[in-house]
Amino acid sequence: MRIATGELLFPVLVLGFCAAYYIDTRGLPDRSMMYAGPLLYTTVLLAVVTVFKHAVSFDRQSIKRERGERNESTPFIGWGTDEETATDKLEKKSRSTGFGTSSAVGLAVLLIGYLLSLYVVPFVVGTAGFLGCALYILGERRPARILIYSLGFTILTWGVFVEWLLVPLP
Repeated sequence: MRIATGELLFPVLVLGFCAAYYIDTRGLPDRSMMYAGPLLYTTVLLAVVTVFKHAVSFDRQSIKRERGERNESTPFIGWGTDEETATDKLEKKSRSTGFGTSSAVGLAVLLIGYLLSLYVVPFVVGTAGFLGCALYILGERRPARILIYSLGFTILTWGVFVEWLLVPLP
């Protein structure tokens, strides 16, 4: 079993927020949780699936080799076989995209900095900066896409909360 630590950051954060939300809302009446409950459980399910789909892999071929078992689908002595396992492909993908443990730590530091910046700078400025930097850490290098996505998503979020739901943002 191999674990890609960089891929664990987001689902672990999601599971942490879900646990905090569950603890905060467990005293509410059932009717208050009619919509939030199913969304919470679906979010937890998706986070768990993400962990086992992207972050954890089981290398069955090496286990069979260690036990001395022969896979019937592969020929003798490895003629014409592709020895690259799913774990090797996952590691190669994470190296090619540049997202590993250092990127995960950088993203976590950026998130903490963003949350702290909301006490100092307006929501629109902090959010657009955070999204732009996060996109860069995640591998996007085209300035036009970074600018369009970060500004567009910030304006959309601001519009939904401030104009539509009448909820003030920091």
